[in-house]
Amino acid sequence: NDYLLLINDVTEKIKSDKKIFYQANYDYLTGIANRYLFQQNLEQEISNSQQNNKSFALLLIDLDNFKDINDIKGHNFGDQLLKNVAKKINKSVKNKNNIARFGGDEFTVIIPETDNHSQTEKIAQEIISSLRQPFTINDEQVFITASIGIATYPNDGDDVFTILKHADQAMFKAKEQGRNRYSYFTHSMQIEATNRQQIAMELRQAIKNRELEIYYQPIVNSETGKIHKAEALLRWNHPTEGIVKPEKFIQIAEDTGLILKIGQWTFKKVCKQLKKWIPNYGENFQISINKSPKQFINRSAYLKWLKRLKKNNLSGKNIAIEITEGLLLDNNEKIQKHLLMFRDAGVDISIDDFGTGYSSLSYLKKFDIDFIKIDRSFISNLENEPDNIALIEAIIVMSKKLGIKTIAEGVETQYQNDVLTKSGCNYIQGYYYSKPIPVKEFDKLVTRHNEQL
Repeated sequence: NDYLLLINDVTEKIKSDKKIFYQANYDYLTGIANRYLFQQNLEQEISNSQQNNKSFALLLIDLDNFKDINDIKGHNFGDQLLKNVAKKINKSVKNKNNIARFGGDEFTVIIPETDNHSQTEKIAQEIISSLRQPFTINDEQVFITASIGIATYPNDGDDVFTILKHADQAMFKAKEQGRNRYSYFTHSMQIEATNRQQIAMELRQAIKNRELEIYYQPIVNSETGKIHKAEALLRWNHPTEGIVKPEKFIQIAEDTGLILKIGQWTFKKVCKQLKKWIPNYGENFQISINKSPKQFINRSAYLKWLKRLKKNNLSGKNIAIEITEGLLLDNNEKIQKHLLMFRDAGVDISIDDFGTGYSSLSYLKKFDIDFIKIDRSFISNLENEPDNIALIEAIIVMSKKLGIKTIAEGVETQYQNDVLTKSGCNYIQGYYYSKPIPVKEFDKLVTRHNEQL
């Protein structure tokens, strides 16, 4: 009997199959599980937990301001940062199979069989602390933080879609609370998320329907008693809720990108108003406008503002840009570059809510800051907190030595006004003189106030 033996080398096929499997299930950049494999793992975890009557936690990790780093440093730099982030998350989690890159700058971690928050919180805090440490890429140090949303099975959802959605809502809550932290999902977040969506939709309509209006609050020169300045403050004439203050919608405008359109509209209206007021109130009359980080980063927004000034034949000194201490300290090249360009155009720079953040004196000098606004928290209870007088006096003395003028905001009583004036504060703003009011009322107020002096 003759036999025919056929031998087929399947080594290459096995290699090819492994490669195809890897490409389909793992992230090409970081080497950890991709979105597809993560969803398979999450479904399996739900099934296991149902059978064993166990709970588990899902962490959704989003890097704070990663897009800014990517835009400034380039995609290669950003990719290297993502690789290093994945490595640090890996070190914080025992089971490497439970980590995935969900997409972009988002990562997920499944923590199985966890019936108490302490284990989950320990891992979440470890990830946050680890990522807070500086990364070195191409001999350059870069800092980044993360916001983490936590949802648990079965309390916060018993299917992939629901638990992911709730972890995402918790992550946004962590960002709202200041970033660089974690937040658990609560059912009130679902209501808040629905409300945010509704406000965002209505805000888009408000811009189209011209429901936005600018109110002005006078800023009084403490030496002369005259109104030389005003702050422009946004109001929304809502068709059913009446006048809505910016606290309710400005963060949503920032998150959705509507802030750019609103910012351009505000600046256009302020410039038109200045052209009307300067002949009556003097060529040095100034309006201060709040400017958000997103507006500062956007080059187009910055250029349009400067063009608008030229178009209206206005001096840069007629405008003061109000920024927060956090923006001043942001290690973002675009923000710093645009800030200096505003200074070069003659626009004054004012630091809002001074004393509540972490300003560095070197930054005050570097950007040649014109005004410091002493936060209302130092002033609101001045009668019962005399120690605050010493703090206010220290801020004023420091500012004078640096050549910076001071504005006290939130002044409501005669006592507060007298203390601040006596301490040498340059300008006073608050309900003691007037709440923010519409244009017509502001005209009457300035005329009446200045005539009495």
